[in-house]
Amino acid sequence: MSKLIGFISYSSKFPLIGETIERALKKFDKKDGECPFKSWKRNEQIGEFIISPIVHQIELAQCLVADITVANPNVFYEIGYAIGSEKKVLPIINEAIESSVDRKKISHSLAFDTVTTEFVKNSNTLHQFLTRILAGAVNIEPYPISQPPDKDVPFYLVFPPVETDNWGEVVSFIKKINRFKEFDPSEQPRLPVFEAIDKVSSSYGVVVPFLTPEYKEAEEHNLRASFVAGLAKGMGRVTLMIQNKEGPLPANFRDHVKHWQSEEQLDQIMQDFALKVFGQTSRSVSRVDKKSSYLSRLDLGSIIAEYEINYLSKYYVLTDAFHRSLRGDARVVVGRKGAGKTALFFQLRDRLRSDKNNLVLDLKPEGHQLLKFKEKVLDMLEDGTREHTLVAFWEYLLLLEVCYKIIETDQRVYGRDPKLIKPFEALYAAYGEDNFEQRADFSERLKSLIGNIFQRFSSSYDTKGENIYLQHEQVTEMIFGKDIRYLKKQIIDYLSFKKSLWLLFDNLDKGWSTEGISIEDSVIIRTLLDASRKLEQQIEGKGVECHTIIFIRNDVLKLLLEGTPDHGKETRVALDWREKDLLCEVLRQRFKANYKNNTSFSKHWSEFCVPKVLGRKSLEFFIDNSLMRPRFLLSLINHCKGFAINRGHMKIHEEDIISGLSSFSDDLLMDISLELRDVFTKGEDLPYIFMDSPSILKRSEIVSLMKRYNFGDIDIEKSIESLIWHSVIGVRKSNQEVAYIHTESYDMKRLQILMRDNRTDEPTFVIHPAFWPSLGIKEFRGSLVKLD
Repeated sequence: MSKLIGFISYSSKFPLIGETIERALKKFDKKDGECPFKSWKRNEQIGEFIISPIVHQIELAQCLVADITVANPNVFYEIGYAIGSEKKVLPIINEAIESSVDRKKISHSLAFDTVTTEFVKNSNTLHQFLTRILAGAVNIEPYPISQPPDKDVPFYLVFPPVETDNWGEVVSFIKKINRFKEFDPSEQPRLPVFEAIDKVSSSYGVVVPFLTPEYKEAEEHNLRASFVAGLAKGMGRVTLMIQNKEGPLPANFRDHVKHWQSEEQLDQIMQDFALKVFGQTSRSVSRVDKKSSYLSRLDLGSIIAEYEINYLSKYYVLTDAFHRSLRGDARVVVGRKGAGKTALFFQLRDRLRSDKNNLVLDLKPEGHQLLKFKEKVLDMLEDGTREHTLVAFWEYLLLLEVCYKIIETDQRVYGRDPKLIKPFEALYAAYGEDNFEQRADFSERLKSLIGNIFQRFSSSYDTKGENIYLQHEQVTEMIFGKDIRYLKKQIIDYLSFKKSLWLLFDNLDKGWSTEGISIEDSVIIRTLLDASRKLEQQIEGKGVECHTIIFIRNDVLKLLLEGTPDHGKETRVALDWREKDLLCEVLRQRFKANYKNNTSFSKHWSEFCVPKVLGRKSLEFFIDNSLMRPRFLLSLINHCKGFAINRGHMKIHEEDIISGLSSFSDDLLMDISLELRDVFTKGEDLPYIFMDSPSILKRSEIVSLMKRYNFGDIDIEKSIESLIWHSVIGVRKSNQEVAYIHTESYDMKRLQILMRDNRTDEPTFVIHPAFWPSLGIKEFRGSLVKLD
């Protein structure tokens, strides 16, 4: 028997796909006697179409040729398994099949384009491709797996598009036992293959949920979940595939998916999984490629701060925003998505906690829980009652959380200090008498509190009615359930033994409706600021320093507080990256964290990447296409790095940068579209009006495009300003240079003046080059060089 070179995986959805592949394989049979490639059909045994023999053949083969013409979870599981088993994956797409819908689903689930795809038209073109593989003309070196498992953060979770209560229970269980990494589609629109490889390889246990068809974006999520499950199985990681209700599942692994009907069953599933994971942590399960290149060994960290809490301090750049926040100069930290708000949140928290006399609360509400409170209670109340109810809700939540934090922090030490014994016991008794359930996870405590409030509300009022008006006493009864003045007194008295209290809030702008910001969202943020200010005044009246800082997107905050009487009252710190040198420092620190030597950053960069791309310095090219956001900068570099590694390059080449920019551009377009969706209805589709358009457009041409794509019913000026604000377009100056919001210190007024002062009849706009590949802008290849 000849040596098995490749296993071919494909979907049976369209018979033409299988016929094309099988005909190509028969050509080898006639010529060589036995084909060096096998397909699942050739591998099928009577009565045994299951994953085991397929997995066995993948393990025997040197590479996997995977047809991804259509979105098939079985195929994506096999792709993941092959990569995890250190096999080269060579995707193919059959151009004879109309599969634009499937390609869109694949594109929205995985950034799979760092792996070069071969397009075939028939069995002849496929046979030619397979022949090139046999001749060694196609690189089949596997993608290197260079991340060893991390005992400090042993779990990796793939979040569904909508965080349901059932998934919340899974997350809460993991939170109680250890830290975890996650992929969250609300933070990243799609999962890059190279990131999935790194996160799975650096984990001991992987949790992957599968959704039933009625859930939003279920098909896209299940494709992503299938790939990650295969990746984890291929690497030998403990893999938990779960589905709450029984629904359709891929044949390859449906027998391995766990289902549950009750919390007790879920607890048992999670306990069994955790025991297996901790059994693995006692021995090494990594298969790290010791011969990997400088490129593959270099870890620039995650683009999401939550994923790298343990390591962020090694290379975090201490900006002016950090120092001002540490001094307590602001109650609100604002910045673009990807500017580093959450990274600042964690670094500020850790720095403050290093002083044991500070009491620091890091509160990250789950967006879907606040949404549920809004839908169940706030939407049924009149405007006046709504604000008073929310102030009471936040006041109650803050008091309970401060009390919980004191008990959690001091319960082991209060007995050593005689002056703390009585105050602590009084505080503990006041907290213990309350009906609020004591749990270690804030999201669970918040869920329990909201549940209690809704129970009191629904038992007293007709929840089917609308515009309910409540008196002050009724609001107090609904929110508190009792008089909380005694609890408040005990908390404030105890805080006199502390140096300061810090309340840090993040995640408030996550999990909102897809219809944009509502009046209730505005009330939620504004009343939190009111309630925290009230608590600060009461605590500082006792001589204790107290600070509240809310971390939120600046475009969201602007809309939330626009037109309100306290619009300018809150002191703010802006986390905006205005200097290229500062973004260079972000990279320099990450290189430095990888290599503990005195080698200069320029030396490391020359080993990492070619010096120039399209006539420009490569580092400058990356920064200019990042929209001056650290997350986008790291994402772009990682995309290019993924292409370079996949092509067997020892450093990033110019062709890798061009390919990486195209892949990154797709992510960027989806990211910015979701940001626009958050702030106004139909905003998600707005950037797509520029598909296949020129890069330079007059205002009237943009208005025509909006009308052509049925955007005529929205505010034109607001839409253009939103596109400018999110860096999709910039204003062309009289000297032909282009002013984007991030090049003009994020000052919208400067752009508005430029538009009015334009010497022509109407202002001229330029689409930012980072969007050109994804929008199919005609000048993409020839005009990536900075516009003159």
